[in-house]
Amino acid sequence: MLPISFNAGWTYSQFGGNNIFDPTAQQMERIPVTLPHDATIHETRTADASGGTSKGYYPSRDYDYFKSFDVPEGWMDKRVFLRFEGVYMNARVFVNGDYAGGRANGYAEFAVPLNDFLRYGASNEIKVSVQTGEDSRWYAGAGLYREVSLFVADPLHIDMDGFVLDTLAADEQVASVQSKLTVVNDGVRTRAITVEIELKDADGNVACRDTQKLTMRALTAETIYARLYVKQPRLWSPDAPNLYTATAKLVEDGEIVDEDVIETFGLRVLTLDNVRGLAVNGKTVKLYGGCIHHDNGVIGAATIERAEDRRAQLMRQAGYNALRSAHHPMSRAMLRACDRHGLLVMDELTDMWNISKTRRDFGASFEAEWRADVESMVRKDLNHPCVVMYSMGNEIPESGSPAGAAIYRRLAALTRSLDGTRYITAGLNNLLAGDAMQQIMQSAGEGQGGGINDIMGGDLGDVMAKMSMHPLVVAATNESYESMDICGYNYAADRYLHDCAKFTNWITVGSETFPKDLAYNWKIVMEDPGAIGDFVWTSWDYLGEAGIGRDHYAKGEQAGFGQNPFPWRIAWDADFDITGVRTPQGFYREIVVGHRSAPYVAMQTPATYDMEPKITAWSWPGTVSSWNWPGYEGKPIRIDVYGRGDEAELIVNGESLGRKPLPKETTPEGLAFKATFDAVYAPGRVEAVVYEDGRETGRACVATAGAPTQAEVTVDRERICANERDLAYVDVWLKDADGNVNRGAARTVTVTVEGAGVLQGLGSGDPCSDEDFFADSCQTFFGHAQAVIRPTGVGKIHVIVSCEGCETVLRTIEAE
Repeated sequence: MLPISFNAGWTYSQFGGNNIFDPTAQQMERIPVTLPHDATIHETRTADASGGTSKGYYPSRDYDYFKSFDVPEGWMDKRVFLRFEGVYMNARVFVNGDYAGGRANGYAEFAVPLNDFLRYGASNEIKVSVQTGEDSRWYAGAGLYREVSLFVADPLHIDMDGFVLDTLAADEQVASVQSKLTVVNDGVRTRAITVEIELKDADGNVACRDTQKLTMRALTAETIYARLYVKQPRLWSPDAPNLYTATAKLVEDGEIVDEDVIETFGLRVLTLDNVRGLAVNGKTVKLYGGCIHHDNGVIGAATIERAEDRRAQLMRQAGYNALRSAHHPMSRAMLRACDRHGLLVMDELTDMWNISKTRRDFGASFEAEWRADVESMVRKDLNHPCVVMYSMGNEIPESGSPAGAAIYRRLAALTRSLDGTRYITAGLNNLLAGDAMQQIMQSAGEGQGGGINDIMGGDLGDVMAKMSMHPLVVAATNESYESMDICGYNYAADRYLHDCAKFTNWITVGSETFPKDLAYNWKIVMEDPGAIGDFVWTSWDYLGEAGIGRDHYAKGEQAGFGQNPFPWRIAWDADFDITGVRTPQGFYREIVVGHRSAPYVAMQTPATYDMEPKITAWSWPGTVSSWNWPGYEGKPIRIDVYGRGDEAELIVNGESLGRKPLPKETTPEGLAFKATFDAVYAPGRVEAVVYEDGRETGRACVATAGAPTQAEVTVDRERICANERDLAYVDVWLKDADGNVNRGAARTVTVTVEGAGVLQGLGSGDPCSDEDFFADSCQTFFGHAQAVIRPTGVGKIHVIVSCEGCETVLRTIEAE
């Protein structure tokens, strides 16, 4: 069956109560929207919002979505379904007032058969009700935030997601592919058809085809297999993400009865062992990975195809070759993007099982829905070459008990029965593994791994490292780890070498790691074949868990979970900010893994020169690559140089401040690959030079920018598709007369959109701005702001950008 977009023509409103039972019920205004749509991002934040820092001070509300559509009488002989790719959360679907289906899990796909509820030859109404509350540890959004598709099929049809391809073997000469097609005949007569399978390369050339005869008896379903061979195949890998398109057709008497298309299929074979680690087509791949949440910055949780593609593209350009979807199944849109850009995926089932982490999360429904959730995740992923492993959960409290290990085995067994080509893992946090902490407290001073004061001393990262190696924790978690193909360690790098040496059949991955630990982790990954990669928390900044990466200096305040005051909104702990601008942390990590040869210069704020920061384990020193610090002339300033080499030299306004070593390993005294210099601020130019064996290997410079006189307005693409899947990203940078970005300037930017488009979102990477993303004005942050434009039809979109002290700029985008 082919999907038909069902994203246009919706309205939504806040839930106002049921007029029959609630005398205080109100008739709420219905607002027109196009899906995907996030209702929460359009709400005003308040300091007393129930979700607090977890949801970035956004309120939790219940919403109803409505759509009316005409159903022809001819559909009476068809099979009609709706597929919801994600509804957050506790979704209930009503058709003409009758309950037709739903799903509690806000990240799980589900389909709703409509035939029993439709009025043929008349108008019909779909209503989707969602309920939210204290249901998430991060910003989740609300509503129909992923795509909705309509399927209208003959009684004889290909089952939904019933067309699957699997690469059995592949080399440069030939690839062997198995096709699996599930055909359903729920009509009342036997039908004889021909099944046609065809594979085309990116240039449209037919790579292979197969034809089979099939007789389908009434009220039956059959799965048929075919072996296909592709000569001189273009194999898929992270470095060469070659894709094919596959089509399956059911033909009866020369006419196509039904068809299905796999848009992005890649020929690739995975292997896993303790000699080569993870290999794609026989070549070892070390995973330089990042964890990502599902929101898309200033447009909230709306999973729009272009937003997902842009994120994947920018992360791949920064050297990433892997993503972990945290902590939920990845969207179809992001999977397609990872296929296109060559990013390997760890797709994750859930953040909780039966033990809840927030008062109203999915834990209460896990036991009833886990089988359906596993099935929908795997079914979604089967044809995507990017997916290499499934995570059964993140930081599951049950992990440290025999009962929890049994759940892992059940989840893994079902997943393997549905897909035997990919690997099973989970992100275990040893600090949260069952009752291990209580056991350690009871054993303190009894010679079982040291006293509790020794373990709990130091920062959270040190605590997690010590906890992960405690004998009681190792014993408690081993049974859960043994159900996996790849042992996933959250903040437990000390276990890599220990476990690979002690358990010779174990393969490990850093499923979640601190940014500052990359040098230590990556050395192990590169030297030990049993350690296949590292996934940092986090690669792309996100809404909610506000300020977990905050570094600050105010007396009497604490930093960390639940302790950052309004208007903090963003986690502030990533390699990219929410608009896609690279952070100093991101450049540092790129240098550590060897993807960047040039050094990077980052200045610490001179106002805090002699202060001790309060930081969390996820924090990065408060730095920016800027030499604009008005009011601090003649004051001391600290400058960091990141680079690969033996030593770094810093030159300030033509005067060398000498050379300092660039250590290869992180120590208590400082990070690897970083040298810190003390200087005195004066406008001008700063240069950093890196040397290896006395020879210059890289140079970077930062110059003082003048007052902003122009707003540079760039559009990522001047031509976009006139549909609900596309967007245009408009970036605004404050520059001086010579074209230098002034990172220290803050100006109000106003954006007006005319023509065939609307302003979908406007904002910056500022983690604690009190501005709304749905407003038409915002302040720049480090000299930057971003507008996201969504097309409404075919035609020209005129984007007018005005900024204080700068000329108004017009940019035109063609939607076609």
